[in-house]
Amino acid sequence: MRFDGDLNTDLNEITTNLVPFPRMHYLCPALAPMGVSSHGSRGGMNSSVMVKGLFRDCFSPDCSLISMGGTGVNVRNSSVLACGVFVRGSGIPISDVNANVARLQAELRMPNWNREGFKIGLCEVNGLEKRSTMMTLTNSDMINGVFESLVERFNKLYRRKANVHHYTQFCDAGIFDEAIGSLEGLIQEYKDVGSRGGGVERGEELIWDAAESQKKGRGVAF
Repeated sequence: MRFDGDLNTDLNEITTNLVPFPRMHYLCPALAPMGVSSHGSRGGMNSSVMVKGLFRDCFSPDCSLISMGGTGVNVRNSSVLACGVFVRGSGIPISDVNANVARLQAELRMPNWNREGFKIGLCEVNGLEKRSTMMTLTNSDMINGVFESLVERFNKLYRRKANVHHYTQFCDAGIFDEAIGSLEGLIQEYKDVGSRGGGVERGEELIWDAAESQKKGRGVAF
């Protein structure tokens, strides 16, 4: 958006292409390289080798910006609904990016109705002190680890009614039950898409359920 490129991407395109269902809009970011000192500028590296290295790094736990238990989440162990790949650097041909995306399509576990669920962005301007960088935004059920940790920590406090009095001065206590119920429902939706392979039938159910929930005003939207 800020610089020239063959394949610039704006925020509207990201939300349109990476969010297949209304409630499943949580994107897990990753960035490569993570530091200048460890990767250098890759200045003398062949373009195709360099791009392949960026893809390898960006889809490894070490470059994930979301961690569970002190380690990054691994997208290769999850069911991926959609993925955005945004490469920045001069002289990077789109053919190298497309070749690595095609390889990922065969390696990642994706639903049969969205095997081509990749959004590609390519910016020609180099990153600061680096010849090239890459960021990914992945919509997958690996976010469930974060949600489940949140549910566990919430329940520990809520069982004791700790800090609840700060909120009940302004809202009904039932909002807590609705909120945690909504989050547990979201966790189950991600699990269902992953365990059933994201079939079309299940996808239609999720769209219908989301629409019905909005009509009836059920629960708290996350």
